[in-house]
Amino acid sequence: MQVFGLDSLTGAIVWQYLLPNMKPFQRKSVSNGDVYTQSSMPLFVQRTTAHFPHQPVCTVVGTDVVRNHYVMCYIL
Repeated sequence: MQVFGLDSLTGAIVWQYLLPNMKPFQRKSVSNGDVYTQSSMPLFVQRTTAHFPHQPVCTVVGTDVVRNHYVMCYIL
């Protein structure tokens, strides 16, 4: 899984992280007898650039590929 930080004005990639052992959460839902699988990997902003001189902090939450446990990755 790769996480990208984009410039809000130009859309250019500002930073990127490779998270090789993480996969999204899988949730199955049923609608009209059909089964759908939804994937999600929440990104939580814990501190923005408004707290200068401290660095912004984000957390990505997902599932470990090998052990199938929950994983939190902090991005500074």
